[in-house]
Amino acid sequence: MLGTILFFAVLIVLLPGLGFFITLAFFPKKELDLPERIVFSAVLGLAFPALFLLLENQVFGLPINFVSAIATVIALLIVSLTVFFLRKRK
Repeated sequence: MLGTILFFAVLIVLLPGLGFFITLAFFPKKELDLPERIVFSAVLGLAFPALFLLLENQVFGLPINFVSAIATVIALLIVSLTVFFLRKRK
């Protein structure tokens, strides 16, 4: 039961937020309109963690479980925020 609640919390809160920051890292604020950014946020928020989890599993042999999934999402969030702030400073 708790796992199901955590899964939906991650799906609803973290992934669109992660996708939003990934779009900010790839596309400057003025480049995309709000509807485009929302669509890209949903797509990138679902695609990037899945691809990185697959990469971690195939290359490094890390098991895919709740802890590795959360760690991947948090790492992607930190990297995308860092890229966004570095691009913003220039």
